Amino acid sequence: MRIGVIILPEDPWPVAAAKWRRAERLGFDHAWTYDHLAWRALRDSPWYGAVPTLAAAAAVTSTIRVGTLVASPEFRQPVPFARELVTVDEIAGGRFTLGFGAGSGGWDATALGHPPWSPGERAWLVLAGEPRYPELRSWAAIFPSLAFTKAEGSDLRVLDPSLRD
Repeated sequence: MRIGVIILPEDPWPVAAAKWRRAERLGFDHAWTYDHLAWRALRDSPWYGAVPTLAAAAAVTSTIRVGTLVASPEFRQPVPFARELVTVDEIAGGRFTLGFGAGSGGWDATALGHPPWSPGERAWLVLAGEPRYPELRSWAAIFPSLAFTKAEGSDLRVLDPSLRD
């Protein structure tokens, strides 16, 4: 069994760095951070970006896997985001794991100036992009090796068996 921990990106780096190091010292196998613009009751508090946080965490640790819980296509253009993640994985020496989801309704969407999308709309964004917001290109179009299918409204299934393992 592998056990992980979530470390919110809410602390100034000296405090956050100590948390990432402590998670590693305590023997956690992986540590994750949220990829949101803010988080619920912490909206009016400091909140740092997931990618820089993970890059810094990778630089101050050596064994623990680091990752997003979860990256949101709702506000991420896939090409530059992929480049950022490749950089994090390089800094981490291959210890980066991408947790990828359909985003969340609510505050992230509202902060970006569009109405919250349903789970089905967010899932479809991954497949087809959003014509009302052309900057949100389809992740499936950018990464055709990620074969997705839309099933039962909001459920995305990965078709390629090698990607399910």
